[in-house]
Amino acid sequence: MVLTHFKRRHLILELLTLVALISFALFLAFQWQTIIEPLPTHFGFDGQPDAWGDKSSLLVSLVIVVVIYILLLVVEFFPRIWNFPVAVNEQNRENLTTMALDMFVLLKLVIVVAFGLIDYWTITARALPIWFLPLFLVILFGGVGFFVWRMVHYNSQLAKNNSDSKTN
Repeated sequence: MVLTHFKRRHLILELLTLVALISFALFLAFQWQTIIEPLPTHFGFDGQPDAWGDKSSLLVSLVIVVVIYILLLVVEFFPRIWNFPVAVNEQNRENLTTMALDMFVLLKLVIVVAFGLIDYWTITARALPIWFLPLFLVILFGGVGFFVWRMVHYNSQLAKNNSDSKTN
């Protein structure tokens, strides 16, 4: 069961993600009556709005982020379906599972914060900062890449240590 691999840091990041998600929903609820339409529904690469619509698009955004959060949360409970970049065995299973959980909780936090920021800038009728999309993509894909590298590196170190202990 994956809960045996859940560490204090996972709980803290999970709580931060829930706080961000609830804050996102509450901000939307409190601002609902003051939202001026039409509002931006899509931003170009330069951060400028290039499509406009009504405020119901904000609800769609909230539903999407909640669905993504729930899907990632559910997947955490089924480590047998996860794909790892290395072969999993009894010797490396616990550490790989912990690293994968690190990745899941960080991905959820990044995605929830990104959606919240996009809707914040939409509600306040601001263009997305030019740095937002590149930074989001670097954090998202860089984070996944980091955890893949970490798993591969851990596994190679484990294999090296095993071969060293067999030769001694």
